[in-house]
Amino acid sequence: QLKKFYGLKNLYNEFEISSNNLLKDNFIKKNNNTIMTFLTKFIDIKPSNLQHYHSDEINILIQAKKYMKNDDIKKSLNQILLINESSYFFSKWISQAKIYLEFTNEISKVI
Repeated sequence: QLKKFYGLKNLYNEFEISSNNLLKDNFIKKNNNTIMTFLTKFIDIKPSNLQHYHSDEINILIQAKKYMKNDDIKKSLNQILLINESSYFFSKWISQAKIYLEFTNEISKVI
């Protein structure tokens, strides 16, 4: 079966989409309120510039994003896999990241 990789730009975009969905879900769970749930359809929720949060998942997400900014997909993937519901929120991203890592690994064997 041919594995299709949709490019690094798509990988970064998918990471942002997945992160946003995870953050919205966390926000909704903490603020169980109809108005807030409705508003999350129209706004993006992002952590502020703090270095440490009380939520382990958000701390993991921040670290994974730092690795992504440094183009370290492997470390970012390892961080994301530590999140409890990573397969739900990051399934496309995880799949694409693994394809990318397999490809770069094969290329490094040839070089």
